[in-house]
Amino acid sequence: MGNPILAGVIRSLHDVFSIIWIGSLFFLSFVVIPVVKRKFDKENEIKIMDNIFDRLSYFIFVSIIFLVITGVLEHRFAKYSYLKIGKTLPSAYVVIHKIKYVLTGIMVIVVIIRQIMRQKMKKQLIYLRKFSENEGMSNNNKSTSIMNKKMKPYILVYLNTIIGMVVVILSGILSTVR
Repeated sequence: MGNPILAGVIRSLHDVFSIIWIGSLFFLSFVVIPVVKRKFDKENEIKIMDNIFDRLSYFIFVSIIFLVITGVLEHRFAKYSYLKIGKTLPSAYVVIHKIKYVLTGIMVIVVIIRQIMRQKMKKQLIYLRKFSENEGMSNNNKSTSIMNKKMKPYILVYLNTIIGMVVVILSGILSTVR
């Protein structure tokens, strides 16, 4: 099993980075997004949420990197290992762990897709603002249209929140199976 103190530190760090990532999703989904949508017009909503996502993206990407690192290290200290099980029928622990890995991989892909979509939308909004300023037009309706047509603004956040909830539940189940 190795050093139990080191294993505990790695597990704790893994939990902290999970809290940062999945906790930020819950905070966005149940606090920030509803308040910003209710209290601000679409133009200000876009600006506020863009600032929040810019700041939060850094923490999420750092968390993902450290989750991978601590997950690999944690697996080395795990009581059960895929390599130790060999060619026998997979135990519940292995099956649940694989499902958790797949769901976490999907969450990472969703984060990347969302970031790519945000960057494309930002470029379009910047272009629209420059064009509108040159033409002396209001850009509020067009920027709102871009925001709504190019992507449903928060659907990927909600999707990742749901998947994150399932991952946390699976982690709880894993802690009882060990």
